[in-house]
Amino acid sequence: MTRFNIRDVLWLTVVIALALGWWLDRRQLVNADITKLLQIMAQEIETYKELVATFEKERAEMRALNADRNL
Repeated sequence: MTRFNIRDVLWLTVVIALALGWWLDRRQLVNADITKLLQIMAQEIETYKELVATFEKERAEMRALNADRNL
């Protein structure tokens, strides 16, 4: 049977604490990156919506001008 002394338990505690700290830090960084990416994507979507609205408006104006010419 293996015996552990207090030094072994303390080293195990240090290793687990470092691993847990590293894992929590990485998870926080990933979450921050995902949040930033989602914000950028939302801004891009709004930009594209504005471009589509502008395009639709110009297309309607062009159709109106062509309809006036055909009369």
